Amino acid sequence: MLLVLASPHLLATQLDQVTLKKELEEQLIRTAAELTGAKASNIEALIWDNRLKIIDCEEEYLITFPFSDGVTAKVVCPENSWSIFTRIKIHNSEFGFRYLRNLSEGDTLSRGDVERQAINHKLKGDMVTHIADVIGRSLKRSVKASNVVMVEDYEEIGFSGAAKDDDRSATETYVLISNGSITRGQRLSPELFTPTIQTEQAPKDALLQGVEVKHLETTRDLTSGEYLRKSNTKPTLAVRKGEILTLSIVRGMISITAQVRASEGGKIGEVIELENIDSGNLVLGMVVDIGKVELLN
Repeated sequence: MLLVLASPHLLATQLDQVTLKKELEEQLIRTAAELTGAKASNIEALIWDNRLKIIDCEEEYLITFPFSDGVTAKVVCPENSWSIFTRIKIHNSEFGFRYLRNLSEGDTLSRGDVERQAINHKLKGDMVTHIADVIGRSLKRSVKASNVVMVEDYEEIGFSGAAKDDDRSATETYVLISNGSITRGQRLSPELFTPTIQTEQAPKDALLQGVEVKHLETTRDLTSGEYLRKSNTKPTLAVRKGEILTLSIVRGMISITAQVRASEGGKIGEVIELENIDSGNLVLGMVVDIGKVELLN
């Protein structure tokens, strides 16, 4: 699960590993508690993988959380630039929503743009807990994939928790109709649908033209001519467990391409474990789009 960037002669002996990992565990938990506001007793440091080897650093490790997922830590020994990526888990988190893709100011939010997740860090502002309050609303500022959905992202609209799924603007007059059969669990693409003028026969939860369907999958089989609806879709994982991906590694003027297999599924913005198909080595990569990952370095 971890990418170790160190020379073998820097690694401590196996006997030292338990002691070193306990020291690093304490520092990881302390740093995470300070940065997230979570109780130290609720934080678990995921460093007890036998493949992870810690070096004895005379100075205190430098620990940062450079990614928006809030749980991927970068650990650096400042005296020799040895570093690893690892992760933490925060228990007893509050549930909210995160964006699944980048959205611009003025974009209209659809249910497929967000996913309910545990939010494990303090936020400046009010988090949206009833997603129906913002479905169909326009953003007043741009947001990025994996950002928490906040009340402040939208104009003042009276957040009450009451559903407003049928609150559409007059210009949103096209709904999506399937061109042919679609299998349950299938990732969607725009080519699978035809925009059709909305009529009274269209379901209230029919998805409108403009929704990025590539972020969705179906929850049941669809036949040709069926409406694409919120009730028959859900957000899809950007990368699925076992999926074969192409990973490009660029170092200066040198570019290397490797085939990797996802050891776990992941959403955009998440860090997942990848296995090099040729060597069997494990590395960490960040999911950046549907079927795309970037190596952490």
